[in-house]
Amino acid sequence: MKIYITVDAEGISGIMHSSQTHFDLEDYHEGRRYITEEVNACVQGALEGGATDVIVADKHGRGKNFIWHDLHEAARYVVGTTPELPGGRLPGIEGSDGLILLGYHAMSGTPVAVLEHTWGHDCFNYSINGRPSGEISMEMGLAADCGVPAIMISGDDKVCAEADTIVPGIVQAEVKKALSFHGAILLSRAAAHKLVREKAAEAVRKCKSFTPVQFATPVTMRWETSAKSVWYNIEDKPYARLIDARTLEVSGDTFTQAFYRIMRK
Repeated sequence: MKIYITVDAEGISGIMHSSQTHFDLEDYHEGRRYITEEVNACVQGALEGGATDVIVADKHGRGKNFIWHDLHEAARYVVGTTPELPGGRLPGIEGSDGLILLGYHAMSGTPVAVLEHTWGHDCFNYSINGRPSGEISMEMGLAADCGVPAIMISGDDKVCAEADTIVPGIVQAEVKKALSFHGAILLSRAAAHKLVREKAAEAVRKCKSFTPVQFATPVTMRWETSAKSVWYNIEDKPYARLIDARTLEVSGDTFTQAFYRIMRK
């Protein structure tokens, strides 16, 4: 059984401040350690649940967050910058039996959520077929186009609740309870890693009970930004239209096509 784990930073246990998530800030070394430790707990849990092949993708920032020499020896790892082309967001996911989203955060605008945002901090609102959405919807939709269901989410209580509205019954590892954008009630390190390990094993065992997320086609996405003059060459994009000066709408025959069109500024 092949399991694909995609990893963000803001929902990792022990991370509750932006200084832990960016390479040029003072606590980034601490954040990297926490990410690596949680990846290892998740990999171990997936193996205990029956996975025979585990791929882990570092999808936070530049994709250079894992501490390579400390990673679990039984998995393979996707690191660094991957091509912003169809298929480039989740390299190697084809043929996977399940997707685990480890260390994710709630969508932009979610009240009282740790480090909530969508993609970049200049994104005010992002929607899929008219429904407010975040990065977990993006990952689930791209995986679904490859026939892969989302089976587990980890992060704070807000992202777990968000995931459950997309995939009812998704296995949840709630490693912290949000108090503010930069504050949370944390589990201990040992308790958080135990929870992630147990939930990963549970998710893999339940893998066959999940089906890929279904988005009605054609897929329509909207992106409202706080930045100015970022929507370039609209006349060369017949699939796109400006709703107003800050909001772009695109459509695509598939989720993947719409996603890469909205990302192509």
